[in-house]
Amino acid sequence: MSELESNKKEKKATPRKKNKKSKKDLLENAISEELENVEGIPQFIQSFEENKQEKEATAEKDLSAHKENESDSIMKEDKPVPQKNTPKAVDLDEVISDDVSRGTKKKVLAILALILVLGGFAAIAYFLWKPAVTSQIYLSTEKIDATSLPSLTGLESGFPKNKPIYIYFDSSANLGVKEIHIVITEILPAADGKVKETVVGSFEAEVDPTWRKFETYFQEEYFDHVGRYKIKIVSPEGTEIASREFRVSE
Repeated sequence: MSELESNKKEKKATPRKKNKKSKKDLLENAISEELENVEGIPQFIQSFEENKQEKEATAEKDLSAHKENESDSIMKEDKPVPQKNTPKAVDLDEVISDDVSRGTKKKVLAILALILVLGGFAAIAYFLWKPAVTSQIYLSTEKIDATSLPSLTGLESGFPKNKPIYIYFDSSANLGVKEIHIVITEILPAADGKVKETVVGSFEAEVDPTWRKFETYFQEEYFDHVGRYKIKIVSPEGTEIASREFRVSE
């Protein structure tokens, strides 16, 4: 190939591509051009847009107002409604009756308190100044009964030997025990110059706790010699209830 032909080939221009538009674009352009030529269409579109915006703004305002109304109604429902204090009628008879009842109760309580206080003082006085129980032992060589008791003084101190000794016990209070011990002792001089007691006879007797008096005796063989004697009345626990000394002579 010659240089001329090669140059021609090189100088051959490359064809340009045409910008092809789609049918859709062409249709929109045509419609737009036609609309521009029609009078009043742009104003109509603008008015339509403004009305649309106004409606949207109105809808937003209505929605906001509706929410505020709901909030106010909820607050009103939650808020307690104050109630009026209606004055009540007072029955004077009931008031007077209540006052009288309270006064009566106070008086009763005061009386009971006074009784308790006085009872307490009485109990204390009884234990502090309790009168001593006086007991008396009467002795005789003859049986003691209701007719012979008034002639006895309780101070008899000498009896002949070989005679039975009758005992009559008289107390100002109940015995309070079911059994008693009656003991006869002989009082003898001791080596140290003092005295000692030697039991010469004793026995147990059943009694009623409510008894205040009883009688018994010791036979003559317990008193077969001259001497100084003592009779004791003792409780089962060993407490001495009463005692009395006497002498046996020729």
